[in-house]
Amino acid sequence: MTRGTFAVPNHARPAWDELHARILATGPTPCAGPDRNDWLGTAQQQDRAARACFDCPVLEACTRYAITADEREGIWGGMTSAERKEWAA
Repeated sequence: MTRGTFAVPNHARPAWDELHARILATGPTPCAGPDRNDWLGTAQQQDRAARACFDCPVLEACTRYAITADEREGIWGGMTSAERKEWAA
């Protein structure tokens, strides 16, 4: 898979559907705003992105999806990939 391409793993589809439904119900999220590149950027950008997640109405659904899908890049649910692995262990 090339960078910029996104595919939801089949086993994570229910978690993705829940996240998508919550986004539709609550409106725009911080990761969809003008600073959206921060979620995959430098360590400093990702730190800023993670802090923005804590005000997000879909934080819990995002975290569930990221852990279920084993997302390995970027900030999801306010955590880096390493933090998600540690939290899920």
